[in-house]
Amino acid sequence: MTYELLLVDDEQCLLESLAEWLTEDDIIVTTAKNGREGLTLMKEKRFDLVVTDINMPAMDGVEMFFAAKAAGVFIPHLFFSACPDTKLVASLKAAGAVAVVEKPNNEKLSVEINNVLVRSGFSYSLVQ
Repeated sequence: MTYELLLVDDEQCLLESLAEWLTEDDIIVTTAKNGREGLTLMKEKRFDLVVTDINMPAMDGVEMFFAAKAAGVFIPHLFFSACPDTKLVASLKAAGAVAVVEKPNNEKLSVEINNVLVRSGFSYSLVQ
């Protein structure tokens, strides 16, 4: 089974490297460079998971998450951020976010992505 993942981050290098890792594991990865692009994509296409940075220009990951919910687009969101605030983490989890992982912990990110996808019968390892 193939899974569709939306990866949203303003750091092009990170987008490319994570997309490459995930694609090797038979996951179809679509990328967006900010929340506005990510929200547009979520409205146009079905994804199994959204992995997003929090702080981005145009529209940040938090705004995108709540805008998607307000638009009736309910996709599991996993936040991946360099400096997540503990109050923000608590509010995101209370609002339904899958997890918040601190960058650059790719091993933890792999575990959290796997936790979401394994519920759908898929298992992989991002860490090589």
